[in-house]
Amino acid sequence: MGIQMKPIGVVNTDAKEIPRSWKVSDVEGTLVIDETYLEGLKDIKPDQKIYVLFHFHKSPGFTEQFMRIKPPIHDKKVGVFSTHFDPEWSLSD
Repeated sequence: MGIQMKPIGVVNTDAKEIPRSWKVSDVEGTLVIDETYLEGLKDIKPDQKIYVLFHFHKSPGFTEQFMRIKPPIHDKKVGVFSTHFDPEWSLSD
């Protein structure tokens, strides 16, 4: 089984390098969404958190060396899928 993604927009930024984590970044950018989807953006409030699924199209291919990494916000290597857990998030929200 495969999953295909169809882009509905792009992210624009003047940044020369994109940080590995938003927790250690002040880089700002703009989401540019295809007009077909504008109705779905109504009622988003300033500073409201939203989910943005994205694809790093310039990233190197995946290898097993990336299964455990040392993010800038940790003092040791951790499993890659645990790097963006936020204890303030709740599955019951």
